[in-house]
Amino acid sequence: MRETLHIYSRVSTSRQEKKGYSLNDQKVLGEKLSKDNKWNVKLWNEGGKSSNHDWNQLEKKRPVLYELSELLDTGKVKYLFVINEDRLFRTSDVRTRLTLKLLKNDVQIFTEKGKYSFDNSTDRVMFQIWSIFSEEENIKRRKLSVQGKISGMKKGHWKGGDVNFGYKLVDKKLQINKEESVYIKKIFQMYDKGKSTKDLQNYLLSEGLKTRRNNSIFPLQSITNILKNTIYIGYKDMRVTDFHYRFECPPIIDEGLFHKVQMRMKDILERKNQINRTQHEYLLRNYLYCNECKNGMSGLWREKLNQFNYFCSNR
Repeated sequence: MRETLHIYSRVSTSRQEKKGYSLNDQKVLGEKLSKDNKWNVKLWNEGGKSSNHDWNQLEKKRPVLYELSELLDTGKVKYLFVINEDRLFRTSDVRTRLTLKLLKNDVQIFTEKGKYSFDNSTDRVMFQIWSIFSEEENIKRRKLSVQGKISGMKKGHWKGGDVNFGYKLVDKKLQINKEESVYIKKIFQMYDKGKSTKDLQNYLLSEGLKTRRNNSIFPLQSITNILKNTIYIGYKDMRVTDFHYRFECPPIIDEGLFHKVQMRMKDILERKNQINRTQHEYLLRNYLYCNECKNGMSGLWREKLNQFNYFCSNR
């Protein structure tokens, strides 16, 4: 019965395609090794996933490696190919736990540097040394990445990631997207005039708009996040590790409208919490507001009088 070479491949992001480290390059090198040794092949393609996760996050963040680690426990994996050690792990937690599994089951590891056989004491020590070096290099890369991001933010550059709906990126800086900003203004105005987030969702769907992830439906939570986001009035308080910074950009929404929307959202939340706690049904409560402070009126049931009363909770 022919042995099987298990090939595990991973890149840090879906866009990373460095020479010699792309998903396809890792697969080709592994298949060449299996052909030279006349082994069968089992591919474990993780795709674009970060490795900066602890062991308790593995099942959710790196499901392919988690499944492979489960198979290691059965003793059915004898030969494993990874382009280098940091494809498997970059944190001490995952490194320690996974290395124990590899040692316990006498798995032979093949990398671009050569072979590690765990029944050989020298190979065991060398593999762990290289693993520690990989973790240290990852820490250095992360520090450089954070420093570069902070430096860019000080120059007014976008922090990275998806650009908020209503904006576009020009020379690393946010500029208003004229077409999308029309809809941002519209949903703020609609909400201020009494429309619900569900109404806004239906409106955006009827206009045929797509989210940044190319979905046809804007989730209700995403719409709520848009209505709460200060970036639409020209700023956003950012944080990278211990660095705090106020990012500034061209505003789309007038501050007066923005704060009116925040007040209505707060009022609706207070009403919802109030309704969840109540034991009685108050027919007029959703329609009554205090003439002095504009706060929504609360309901009170007077059992002895068999009477409903309404009052302002701000007294």
